[in-house]
Amino acid sequence: MKQPNPNDGLGLFLAVTSSLGLGLAMVMSRYAYDGGANGLALGTARAIFFVPVLYAFCRLTGRSLKLSRSDWRQCALLGIFMATGFYGHVGAIEFIPVGLAAVLFFTFPPMIGILQAVVAKEPPGLGKTIALVVAFMGLTLMLGFSFESAEPRGIVLALGAALCIAWNTFWTARRVPHIDGVVSVFHMGVVAMLILLTVSLFTGKALLPATGVGWTGLI
Repeated sequence: MKQPNPNDGLGLFLAVTSSLGLGLAMVMSRYAYDGGANGLALGTARAIFFVPVLYAFCRLTGRSLKLSRSDWRQCALLGIFMATGFYGHVGAIEFIPVGLAAVLFFTFPPMIGILQAVVAKEPPGLGKTIALVVAFMGLTLMLGFSFESAEPRGIVLALGAALCIAWNTFWTARRVPHIDGVVSVFHMGVVAMLILLTVSLFTGKALLPATGVGWTGLI
């Protein structure tokens, strides 16, 4: 398996921008909740917006969306975890403060390190371990949080989303590294969208915002 270049400029840029996007989504979701939405609606809307945008990007950049049957099965399975991550990432904030949700959710980088060490037998090394610990401690100190009066549902959702994101990242790198990352994520996103849309339609429990500010936060 080809080893990724840790100094690749585009890879580092995407890592930073995705982290910023994940954090911003958590902050903006609070406005959607204040406008009357709930976590299921936010997770579903996120998937519905995500898939067409990624499809358009693939077409504009000339990426083929075709996969072999075995590769598609891998992506479909990972799409189940993505659906849970989509919902839990923003759904946790329905029950706990943004700061606490962010600290719990951003345990996913250390989780990836643990998966690498335990499952793949590839310990991250002393330097990377120190960097992970220092980064996580810095995040904890910067955001500040308290478990007082925190609803267990929110804690479970945030940690569950972190675990799903960690597993997706780890498994994608191990099992489908030969697939264009954007293409694999598109197929995962389609499965996640179908799952969340089905749950929303059949349960009728997805609540959309009732105010302009709420819709702004959702979008």
